[in-house]
Amino acid sequence: MARLAIARHTKLSDVPREAGAPPTASLAALTASGGSNEVSAVRQIAPGGEDGPPHKHDCDEIVVVVEGHVDVEAGDETVTLGAGDALLVPADLVHRMRTTHGDAQWLIISRSERRFFAPDGTAIPLPDWAH
Repeated sequence: MARLAIARHTKLSDVPREAGAPPTASLAALTASGGSNEVSAVRQIAPGGEDGPPHKHDCDEIVVVVEGHVDVEAGDETVTLGAGDALLVPADLVHRMRTTHGDAQWLIISRSERRFFAPDGTAIPLPDWAH
C-alpha cells in the first residue's frame, strides 16, 4: 500500500553533526529509501561560504531555493538564486553550488536513481543521502 512521505522544514542548527562531517547537510526523506520509485527531492542546507564540488548527473535536476541565496556555476556562467527561485540544470552539465551570500537551503528534485559524475566523466559513488 502506498504511503505518504513527509520532509519537515529543518534549520542548519537542528541537524545533528558528527565530528569532521562536512558543514553542508543533505536531508533525503524523499528518495528511493523513503519510498519514492521515480522522483527524489533532497533538501540541502549549507552555511555561508561553502563551495560544492563541480559535478554532473545523468539526468536533469531542478533546484528550488527555500531560504537564502545560492550561486549555481556552470562553465563561465553564474546564476544567483534567491528564496522561491527555481533553476533547471540539464543532464551532463558540469555545475557547482556556492553559498557566498550566507546560510542557504534548497531542494534538488530529480529522477530517483540519478548518478553522479566528476567533470571528467568518472563515476562518483552515491552519497548515503542519495539512496
